[in-house]
Amino acid sequence: MAAIIVNKIKKTEIPIHLKNPYCVTITPEGGQFKDDSDADKKCLVLLFKYINQVKKHSFNIEFYTAWYGEENDPLLKCTELKFKDLISPLQLIIEDREYFILTKKDWD
Repeated sequence: MAAIIVNKIKKTEIPIHLKNPYCVTITPEGGQFKDDSDADKKCLVLLFKYINQVKKHSFNIEFYTAWYGEENDPLLKCTELKFKDLISPLQLIIEDREYFILTKKDWD
C-alpha cells in the first residue's frame, strides 16, 4: 500500500535531476504504487485531482522516483507529458528512477 506523505526538504537535499526549487516527497509505505490496490488508486486519484487544481498556476510539475540513498543515481527513464494529455490517474504511475514532467508546452 502506498501513501502520499508531504515532507519539507532542504534545498541541499533536492535530487540533482529536479529543476524546480520546491520539493515534496511521496512515499510508498511498504511498497510501490500499483494499479491493483484500492488504497493506491485512492492516492493516485488524490494526486490527479491536486494536479488538475494547480495546473492553472504552474508552468510545469516535476516528479522523480528513487529509493532512499539513490536520489542522485543516473536516470533510467525520462517522460514528458502535457497537462492537457493527462487524462487518467494511472498515468501517474512512474518507474524507479524515472524523471516525469508535466508541462503546459502547447507550442510543440
